[in-house]
Parts: sequence; C-alpha cells; structure tokens
Amino acid sequence: MSKIVVNYNGGASDEYATFKGLNEAFSGQVFKGLDVVPNGSANMTVRVNPGSGRIPTGTAPADYYYMISHDTTAGESVTIATASASPRIDYVVAYVDKSVTAVQSPVNNTNNVLKFVAVAGTPASSPVVPTTAQIQSAVGAANPYIILAQVAVPASTTQITAPNIADLRQFVTTSAGVAVKTITNSGNAGGTIFYINLGGLKLLWGTSSQQNNTGGANTKIAVVVNFPAGFLTAVQSATATASGPYANTDGIYANVGTVTKDSMPVNLFTTVGANGYMSFNWFAIGL
Repeated sequence: MSKIVVNYNGGASDEYATFKGLNEAFSGQVFKGLDVVPNGSANMTVRVNPGSGRIPTGTAPADYYYMISHDTTAGESVTIATASASPRIDYVVAYVDKSVTAVQSPVNNTNNVLKFVAVAGTPASSPVVPTTAQIQSAVGAANPYIILAQVAVPASTTQITAPNIADLRQFVTTSAGVAVKTITNSGNAGGTIFYINLGGLKLLWGTSSQQNNTGGANTKIAVVVNFPAGFLTAVQSATATASGPYANTDGIYANVGTVTKDSMPVNLFTTVGANGYMSFNWFAIGL
C-alpha cells in the first residue's frame, strides 16, 4: 500500500486516492432518491427516479466507492424480462460499466458509464432472489453494482405494479454511527437526557422528577426539560408519562406544554395529599 496525499501541489491523483478518504466518512449506498417505481402506464418496465448514491469497488483495505447520480426528470426506464409460466423474482440494480472508456467530453462521464438493469431470477413455484453469480453475469464480472429494488414477476403477467416492487435501497449514514449521547438536564426537572441523531431524525428521552413540598392534593408543579443546545431545529412530537408507584391510576399525572426546539415544559399533577417526588418519563422526536 502507498501513503497518499490527494492532489498535492498539482500532482495527479486517481479515482482511488480521490474517493478513499471521503468515503470512509460514510456507510450505506444511497444518499437520496434512486427509488424504483412502476411505469406511469403499467407494463413490463419500471423507472428509477432521480437521485444519487455510491457504488463500492475494490477489496479492503484498497476499497472505495464511485459517486453516482442521475437527474432524468422522468426517471431512467428499466425493462423487466418477459414473464415465464412460473413466477420469478428480479432485482433492479445500478452499476458502473468499466468497459466504457472514460472521456473528457462529455463531462461527468455521461456517456452511459452508469447503467440501470433488471437481473432476472430463476422461475420456480417458490422463486428465490437472483444469486450473486446471476447478478455479476448480467452486469459484467468486473463491474461493481448496488441493488435498488426487488421485483416480483407473477407467472405470465404483462405488467408490473407498485405491489410487485420492494424497496431494497441502503441509505447512507455517517460512519461515526448512531452513538447515544448524554447530558444533564439544565432545567429544573433535572435528570439525564439521552439523545441520538439518526441521520437527520433526532430522538431524545429521559426520566426526570420534581418534589411536591406542599403536602396538598390537587397540586400542579411546572418543570422544564432543556434540550441540548443547538441539537434540534424543530420538534415533531413530545410526550411525558408519570412514573413511580403513584403514577396515573393512583393520582400522579403528567402532560406536556408548548414545546420548542430548545425546551419541553411539563406539568405534573397530584391528587395525593402528601409530600414526595413526582417522576415522569419523557420522549421527543425532532429534526
């Protein structure tokens, strides 16, 4: 193996050097789109909608990914082979055709280097998905690919509709993973906040409490959970549920006030005439 510095001082870099470091930051294959849908007038074709992704090539540690995209508004058409007397399962794949010579013009290798194709499985009364050997035979032994969808081809059918198509895209996430982080709630409810970013969808949860010092029944205590600073841009949903031996049926209740991207107010109610801590579990979903 070599020690690599990409594009140093005008020196040449190949596709391996250019993409190796960048792609270490990700796992998965599809950034956006590339979903497979039926043709507008159902027949034996499907369409791959516009989108972008990456196709793996090489063997670790010398592996990297080709960055791909297509922006054909109507989608790229893919023909499904004529149905057989027995049902069949096909794959729709995207692949890089290495037999096509790279060119300076047109730019971006738009000369059909990126291809979409349906790979037919073997017809049978109980069909199975295409094998790796069948895929590689269809796209070319040296050509890397990703699987976008599975298509069930009923016996003797003449059209593919939405229920025949199963989405198999693997969406890209950061290689840093989805580690759960924690922070102490700075609001008066206290407790620990657990939070995680699932590639844009953000989850937060925890258990907090506040003491009822009045000793009286029918008491309301207002508490606050302060979300991690800058973590959310919007909140989709938030709930709070009383916990502990007196929760709900025995006189302790919790409800959520107006939630913002920064905080979640919670009102704790008690119908029990005694001092003590009122605990609650909470959960929030945001962006």
